[in-house]
Amino acid sequence: MSIASFKTIYDPVHGYIKIPSSYCEKIVDTRLFQRLRNIDQTSMKSLYPSGKHDRFTHSLGVYHLSYLSVENILKNSDFSEFEFDEIIKISESIKIACLLHDVGHSPFSHTLEHFYSIHNKGKLEEYLTDIFKSGSFKQDIKDISPAPHELVSAYLSVTCFSQQIEELNGDKEFITRAIIGCKYKSKDGSLPKILKLKNAFMEILSSKIDVDKLDYILRDTWASGAHNTTIDIERLLGSLKIVPYKNTYRLVFKANALSVIGSVIEGRNYLYRFIYNHHKVLYEAEIINRAVLKLSENISKGEKETFLSQIFNINVFFKKTLYKAITLFYPNDADFTYFLKADEDNNPYANEFLARNHKRFPLWKTFAHFKVLYAHKKKYELANIVEERDKIINSFTKKHGLKRDDIIVLKASPKTSHIMNDDVLVEIGGKICELTELYPSENENKSYDMDCPFVYLSRDKAHLKEELIKFIDEYI
Repeated sequence: MSIASFKTIYDPVHGYIKIPSSYCEKIVDTRLFQRLRNIDQTSMKSLYPSGKHDRFTHSLGVYHLSYLSVENILKNSDFSEFEFDEIIKISESIKIACLLHDVGHSPFSHTLEHFYSIHNKGKLEEYLTDIFKSGSFKQDIKDISPAPHELVSAYLSVTCFSQQIEELNGDKEFITRAIIGCKYKSKDGSLPKILKLKNAFMEILSSKIDVDKLDYILRDTWASGAHNTTIDIERLLGSLKIVPYKNTYRLVFKANALSVIGSVIEGRNYLYRFIYNHHKVLYEAEIINRAVLKLSENISKGEKETFLSQIFNINVFFKKTLYKAITLFYPNDADFTYFLKADEDNNPYANEFLARNHKRFPLWKTFAHFKVLYAHKKKYELANIVEERDKIINSFTKKHGLKRDDIIVLKASPKTSHIMNDDVLVEIGGKICELTELYPSENENKSYDMDCPFVYLSRDKAHLKEELIKFIDEYI
């Protein structure tokens, strides 16, 4: 493809990104994809005001890293036993999947995506299985648990962009599988070689170290300004290859990437421990959820079909829906901000979110402080703070004559990443090794794995802070 067939975009994270003009024409320059400009990448701007980046730039970044990955895999690997056209189709398909992997994200990204599952009546998986009725897709998807936004993104990709994918030489089922992380399987344990190869290419987007993670680690670090670890992308992706391994094919790294692999895990864990699960980030996400629920209650006023059931219905991506004089179509963050502004006089949570005048404060601000306060408790006892949150809140508020929402209990889930078994393969001296064979200690540092609850108390009840801490201690 000549240089004239590309469009060049400057990205502050990766530098100059080249995207085929055909991808821009058929995918990027469409209303559905451009919607991502108005979907915040994360909710961390409540902590870092500069962190106002979006799913649009992230998607372009993930595409860029997939392009680099594919180029290096083709250069470093031996695919002589496969037809050239097969390799090209798989290569194009994984790049398309990377570009479209977030196209169905909900407004406010992960903060509201659970409403997709609630208001599509548990049918997100069915939408996909209705498309791919032949083969093993219906059975294979039962073995995984995709996030709601992944299911919506996959469905929109192969419906709204169905013709475009065909014109770009893409494989719709493979693209769907790559987005939701659904590898090909077989009942008797045997698969055609081409499907084994597709599973290996799928790891570019869905694995312990994939281009989605790489982009958000770099992009969220850049946007926040946090002093996270650095990742040598050129060295890491330049080492990629696909090789035969244990009767299948796997994505592996050459030995020269060893120094970078650890940085990826450390960089991701840093973000989850100290940013994504920061007490301010979690609190604001909860306030947005409560504001949206109250908004729906105020607008719907007992109607059978609620505002939320309509705006989080997948149909809003296919046709304009009119709900009580409100037009719902391709919803984004700006739409919800507008709705909340109109509702703030009757919605205290909307007012709190828009003014960002937090009404409650955390009893402790870090996981370390939490451990110090309750060091004498066992892990299962500490878990009761979240599991028994309703009883704790009801008991304490009744004792002191408080309102129920004077106290909020939230769970921080660091989801710390650890390399296990054959998660990451490295080629050393012609031998394929599991990273844990080289660095067994990768499995051992799990001190931050436990979920940490954050308990918030109304500021005008601050005098009850120590008593609430003691009450929780006695209760659990």
